[in-house]
Amino acid sequence: MSDTRTTTLGKPRQLEILDIMQNFNFHKKVSSRVLQSYCDRKGYEFLGAGDYEDHVYQYEHDQRAKAIIPLVLAELQKFQYVEDYIGESKKEKVKEENGQIEFAIAKICEDHGLQYREIDVLIKNFGEEMNAITNNASTRMNNMCAIVISDVAQQKFGEVLTVKDLGDYHRKASGYKGEDEVE
Repeated sequence: MSDTRTTTLGKPRQLEILDIMQNFNFHKKVSSRVLQSYCDRKGYEFLGAGDYEDHVYQYEHDQRAKAIIPLVLAELQKFQYVEDYIGESKKEKVKEENGQIEFAIAKICEDHGLQYREIDVLIKNFGEEMNAITNNASTRMNNMCAIVISDVAQQKFGEVLTVKDLGDYHRKASGYKGEDEVE
């Protein structure tokens, strides 16, 4: 929905649209005739009634998202790692507490007027973004380690690092002799 163009007045189009919406107090229904009159008076590019309604929806969505996301993050901070070396009853208690987070997030969305059509747009996409961030952090760490390992290997084997050199080193270091044969 973002319109990042610059207008003939040198003002970002988004700021013009925001001014138009503010002028009409974000009312959902404003006629194209009234919008045309306002745009002409201000020297703005015409914004039709349908586009105006879309922008009002997007603005209201943004306001809900700004309110909901920090609260969702606060709930997610309650997540607890389930340790291996704790009793089964403690594990079940932690899992149950973790399971309550989804109910708390749903309640936050309910309390902040999230619309049905926004569930995937906001919550599912937010979860996918968080997943992408953690996956990218994992990739970044693996790449960092690979660069260090490659640099150390090049110091040992030279500039051209071959799979044969690595395989020979692996067999020597691990004692691996073949499929079923280990020293």
